[in-house]
Amino acid sequence: MGLAYAPLSLMMLQKALPGQEGQASASLNLADVLGTAIGIGAGGAAVAAAACGDLRLGITAALAIAAAVGVVALAFAGRLPAGRGSAPPVTQQVPARAEPPG
Repeated sequence: MGLAYAPLSLMMLQKALPGQEGQASASLNLADVLGTAIGIGAGGAAVAAAACGDLRLGITAALAIAAAVGVVALAFAGRLPAGRGSAPPVTQQVPARAEPPG
C-alpha cells in the first residue's frame, strides 16, 4: 500500500480541477479511512463469528472477504484512464497583454 498511496494522492491532486484540490484531497482521505475501518470491521466480525467454533474458519472468511474486495477493485480499475504514468499538468494559456500605443 505504501507504494501506491503517494502516487495515488499525486494523481488525484493533479487531476483535480483548479480550486478543487481540497475537495479531492478530502475525498481521498475519507476513502482511505473509511476503507480501513470497514475492512477491519468486516474481518473482525468474521473472526468473532467463528470465535466459539473453529478460528481457522473465521480467519479464512476474513481473508476471503479481503480477496473479494480486491477482485471488485480490479474490476473497477478497468475504468481508469489508459496511460503509462501521470499526465503532465494542465497549463492555462495566459493571453498576451496588448501594449498601449505610443
